[in-house]
Amino acid sequence: QQLAWLDAHGYTPISLDAWAAAGRGAPLPGKPVLLTFDDGYASFHEHVLPLLELFDFPAVLAPVTSWIETPPGRPVAYGDTLVPRERFMAWSDIREARDSGLVEIATHSHDLHRGIPGNPWGNAQPAAVTRAYRDADGTYETEAAYRARVRADLAESVAVLEQRIGARPRTVVWPYGAYEAAASAEARRLGLEFGMTLEEAPNSPLQRNVHRRLIGADMDLDDFVRTVRGLYAPQPLRAAHVDLDYVYDDDPAQQARNLDRLLDRIKALGIN
Repeated sequence: QQLAWLDAHGYTPISLDAWAAAGRGAPLPGKPVLLTFDDGYASFHEHVLPLLELFDFPAVLAPVTSWIETPPGRPVAYGDTLVPRERFMAWSDIREARDSGLVEIATHSHDLHRGIPGNPWGNAQPAAVTRAYRDADGTYETEAAYRARVRADLAESVAVLEQRIGARPRTVVWPYGAYEAAASAEARRLGLEFGMTLEEAPNSPLQRNVHRRLIGADMDLDDFVRTVRGLYAPQPLRAAHVDLDYVYDDDPAQQARNLDRLLDRIKALGIN
């Protein structure tokens, strides 16, 4: 239904080649859409690839290489849970998608799609953008160590993809859509020309990071249509200034209540 609606209403799915060419001055169609699929779920091979072939729509597929490297019969460490290996594609499935001529393979990292301790309170934060907190000595990962960790992970993912499908990726799809300048610089050093985020912001062909809108599995067609149309309509910017002096309290219980109230207000105000 979603792909049929795009096709019937003048939206044109484009390839990364077309996006790269636009950065060099080539024209884009009137309502271009870049379709991307993260993680490497088996459902991409079972459901999405046949639909892309039916509609002749290009797309980008970004597997987490450590998940695909997991041997058959062993569970995949998916966040904080273990899930059956069968929920993810095999390398033969990924090669079939690439050989369709419609699907470009990107990296979704090797093992950065997880949370790591980011502060003394034990909050898990995205591994690709967090300076890890070491509880043993109460210190944070140095900038040099952080850069080296991100670079090593992305380099391993690039090497695995090159070995398994015979081509180096040019795009990193940041896990959870989270990225920052140092990580982006390390990605470029490895030849990863583009990055993909989950920021709900406009795109320009000259930018390296492509902003994306998340299409959830629970999104019905009406919500999908509103989301797609919203990509081409001006979006209001709602910001808030927060004075943390009024959040902090000597009493941890009171500080927790203050933080809860703050988050409730931010959500209610629609701060984006």
